[in-house]
Amino acid sequence: MGVAHPLVLAVSLAIAMVLGAGGGLAYGALSNVSLGYGMATGLFLVGIVALTGALLGATEPPEGWSSRRRGAGRRSFAARLAEDVSVVDRVSGGGLVVWALVVGGGTLACSFLLFDLVA
Repeated sequence: MGVAHPLVLAVSLAIAMVLGAGGGLAYGALSNVSLGYGMATGLFLVGIVALTGALLGATEPPEGWSSRRRGAGRRSFAARLAEDVSVVDRVSGGGLVVWALVVGGGTLACSFLLFDLVA
């Protein structure tokens, strides 16, 4: 089961929603903003992190990101995970793009809807 499998996408999206909404509720309760605005902010932040992290992992060159061409570059967490022998056949650049668009994009879309409802 790869990262683009519908079950993995659904579970990842649910986890992202719970993390974003929970963090946003904490932010809303501890600051003087409404809880809806706090939830929307939390969902927005989780969506941005998921989208950028997965897209960076999907587009990373095999030698890693480096300002100099000689020597080893820095590898992202997603790229190091993709090199692991146990998951090498389940994580691909295309799968990470699909995951980024579904999980990151879905969380961002929900945050935009919630921002619109709160405003």
